[in-house]
Amino acid sequence: MAVGLRTALGVWIAAWLLIQAVGAVILLASGSSSNPLQAPLALLLSLLFIGWAIWVVALWYAVQERPGREPSGGWRSAYAARWRPIDAAGLAVGALLQVVLVPAVYAVLRSVWPAAFSEEALGEFAEGLFDRATSSVATIALAVTVVLGAPVIEEFVYRGLLQRSLATRLSPMLAVVAVSVVFALVHARPVEYPGLFVVGLFFGAALVLTGRIATAITVHMGFNLTAVVMIWPT
Repeated sequence: MAVGLRTALGVWIAAWLLIQAVGAVILLASGSSSNPLQAPLALLLSLLFIGWAIWVVALWYAVQERPGREPSGGWRSAYAARWRPIDAAGLAVGALLQVVLVPAVYAVLRSVWPAAFSEEALGEFAEGLFDRATSSVATIALAVTVVLGAPVIEEFVYRGLLQRSLATRLSPMLAVVAVSVVFALVHARPVEYPGLFVVGLFFGAALVLTGRIATAITVHMGFNLTAVVMIWPT
């Protein structure tokens, strides 16, 4: 039983706006760039963890029973929070998306818009993050954040909350497409929009096919882990 669509949209919008506001205040107080993606790594990670904390509270709030709200059946039911050993196979699927599908997508785009989708433009942000890690501890912390933290939080928010609630009003695949668009756009890096949209379709389809958020999480983890291995500082 998914969270009701009105509740899901309201909670998502409120949490997203709060994260933007808190981030803007912290950046202003720190004297850093107004763009969080250009902030020092320690500050960027701090903003990310604060944002995750807000998302966790939002996810918790969305499943609370209240008068006039559609029942969600609790966290496990609302977000399909179930795991089976076979879900670990999603790591291999995610790796294939990173090394086969995404390069194929950008090869096509690069044939039409070579400058806009160059390999340098595509890898600039991720490589820049690891270049800003000035110690092995910072590098490991960044890798753990990207490989473990981001997939769990993002899949609960975008697939568990938004996609499952949208699927109560739309067909499951339309919900997958709609949420994949949102998932790409919120990353605020236009050069990555096509790739994020395409892999978002697979993350969403993993949930639809298995009925478990764990599958979407492991596919996402495999995708991010492969990216980290490919750009790991030598």
